[in-house]
Amino acid sequence: MDYMERITLAAKAIEEKIGTAEIAIILGSGLGDFGNTLSDAKSIPYSEIPGFPSVSVQGHAGVLSTGIKGGKRILVMSGRFHAYEGHPMEDVTLPYRGPKKIADEDELHILRSFNEASYYFNSDIVNKELVLSALGSLIVSYIIVYVGKGGTSEVVEEIRKSILKNFSDIHYKLDAYLKSLPFSYDYLRKLFKKETGMTPHEYLTRTRMNAAQMLLSGTSRFDFSVNETSELCGFSEPLYFSRVFKKRFGCSPTQYAHRFDRAKPKKKTPLGEVLEGDIDDEV
Repeated sequence: MDYMERITLAAKAIEEKIGTAEIAIILGSGLGDFGNTLSDAKSIPYSEIPGFPSVSVQGHAGVLSTGIKGGKRILVMSGRFHAYEGHPMEDVTLPYRGPKKIADEDELHILRSFNEASYYFNSDIVNKELVLSALGSLIVSYIIVYVGKGGTSEVVEEIRKSILKNFSDIHYKLDAYLKSLPFSYDYLRKLFKKETGMTPHEYLTRTRMNAAQMLLSGTSRFDFSVNETSELCGFSEPLYFSRVFKKRFGCSPTQYAHRFDRAKPKKKTPLGEVLEGDIDDEV
C-alpha cells in the first residue's frame, strides 16, 4: 500500500467514525484530559484507523476525538508519534495528513508549494525565513481555496478565487470584476473585509507581493530581474511595483534580492513555464 492510499484510508475511516471538524488540535504532554471536556464527543482509537502507528509514550492515549468546544466542532488528537520511538517519518507525519486530505488540482499547485518550502527549509540560503514566511501565506491561501473556509460566504470565495487566478495578469481589472457581480460594489467590499480582514484590493496586493518575494529569492528556478518580476506579478509599471514592494517590505526589490546568495541557474526557466507551473492560477 503506497503512502497516498494510507492517507485516503485513514481520512475515510476518521470521517465515517467521528465525522469532520472545523479546527484540529494536537495535544502536547500533560494536556491529554482536554479531550474529555468536549460536548457531543465522538472518539476512535488509533488502532481502528488504517495505517496509524501505535503510541508508546506514557500519557498519550492514542485516541482521535471530535466534539464541540466554544461553539466550534473541533478534532482533538490525544497522543503523538515520534521518530525517537523508532517510527519512520512517513508514520510520524501520517496523522497530520489523515484528518484532512486535500484534493490538489491537476497542476499540483499545493505540492509544488510544499516542495519549494522544503527546499528553502533545508537550504543554507541567507534570510531564507523571509521566503518561508511568504510560502506559508501562499500555502494557506491554497488550502483556503481548495478546502473552503468555515463561515466564509460563497461570493467572497468567488472573489478570492478570481484574484488568485488572475493576479499575474497585468490586464486584470478587479473593480470591473466586482461590478459585474449581482451585488452592490460597496456591499462586496465590506463583506470581503469582514470575512477576510482586508479589502479585495488589499488581498490582491498581498498575493502579488507574496509572489514577488519568491521570484526575487534567487533559487535555481527563480532568477528574474525586477522588470520581469513586476510583469509576472501583474504590474505593468516596474517603478510603481518597486514603490509598492518597498512600502510593504521596507526595502526595494533590488535590495531584497541582494539579501540572498544568488546561485545562477545553468539554464534559465522560461517565464511562461514558471508562470504556469508555480505562480499563476489559484494560490
